[in-house]
Amino acid sequence: MTINEIQEIIMTLLTYQDSEINHLFKNRYELSYSKKSQHVRICDTKHQTISCYEEIEEASVALFHLLHRNNF
Repeated sequence: MTINEIQEIIMTLLTYQDSEINHLFKNRYELSYSKKSQHVRICDTKHQTISCYEEIEEASVALFHLLHRNNF
């Protein structure tokens, strides 16, 4: 998956921000958008951590790196 494809997914989340939509990648990383805090959230379900991003580009790069690094 490319950074541009990830950005398109995030833009779709923003388009439907009144709905609760979650995308799960590699059965581990959950991508969502919080209308309340206006952040893109990436949740690592394995380590139970949540990272929040205000900028689409920053969130896209972060998820791209998570998806393309070696699993530990």
